[in-house]
Amino acid sequence: CASLAALPFQALDADQTQRLKLDTSAPAHRFEDGKSFFQAFALPRDAGPLSFELTSTIVDGQVFAPTVLVLDEAFQPSQRIASDKFRYRGPSGFAPARLAATFDLTPGPEAAYLVVYSNDAARQGSTRYESAEKVYARVRGLAPPPGPDLVAEHTATGNVTLASEPHDSGGGLLTPILGNRTTTPTPEPRTRATTDTSSTTVERTR
Repeated sequence: CASLAALPFQALDADQTQRLKLDTSAPAHRFEDGKSFFQAFALPRDAGPLSFELTSTIVDGQVFAPTVLVLDEAFQPSQRIASDKFRYRGPSGFAPARLAATFDLTPGPEAAYLVVYSNDAARQGSTRYESAEKVYARVRGLAPPPGPDLVAEHTATGNVTLASEPHDSGGGLLTPILGNRTTTPTPEPRTRATTDTSSTTVERTR
């Protein structure tokens, strides 16, 4: 794609969960922080505040480390959620080990489009995660087996799910963020496994 304005945007519903196609058949673009496969969405204009949860599943020792880029109505970057804001979450119930972040956006002139991609720095990193044996021992209250945690390499493709819902729906699916705080996160090459489920702060790009 020649520019951000030329990205193929899909319409995004206010209340839906969808699996993003982030494999070698997905479109690719050279972003300012590296070339990446991506999926891009046009936010619903009259939906009001929306809550989002983006998860990337660890599969066979690999995981896609996402960055979320928000564009204004002129297709200029206005906010960013860096890959180091995605926290490791261990398996629970039917949910596998994954990276995840939750955030709020209010569609409008400053938040008209959303792009999910991965940058060069993130793909140099990795995420430590529990083996199936350790998960079983933890759930059963047994002593964990010896040995270090497994390591998932950050890759250019992966299994990513995007869920959205109205912010005031009261469904309890997502945790809101403080969108008026500005941070400048520095992605770390390696991410240690944690169970931090705190809300995510959006980085404003200007």
